[in-house]
Amino acid sequence: MAITATATSFAEGSDPTFDLTVTNTGTVACLVEAGTSQSEVLIVSGSDRIWSSRDCAPADAASNQLLIDAGDSHQQQLGWDRTRSAEGCPAGQPSPNPGTYSATFTVQGAASAPAVFGLE
Repeated sequence: MAITATATSFAEGSDPTFDLTVTNTGTVACLVEAGTSQSEVLIVSGSDRIWSSRDCAPADAASNQLLIDAGDSHQQQLGWDRTRSAEGCPAGQPSPNPGTYSATFTVQGAASAPAVFGLE
């Protein structure tokens, strides 16, 4: 799996977007559960946890089962609205500051390499 920021830096007022890719490197088709309960995009700045796709997801979020043929990939895009989140989705989180951030994509416990990007 991989996560790629669609730009190296996002101007003030421009929401970051990411391409998420799950690739089947095996020799047979496989079924991957990529729903909210089994996948996560996590954004950090250094040791500061900024946002997680799981924090504010509804408890009854639908599953997203992907049947991926051997050697094929599934790609989708995810946008981040520059909000900060925390477990349990409490309101009143401070806004992220300009700086350098990294995002990782995890599906069923396997994590991507981080995608580094900037916020202006």
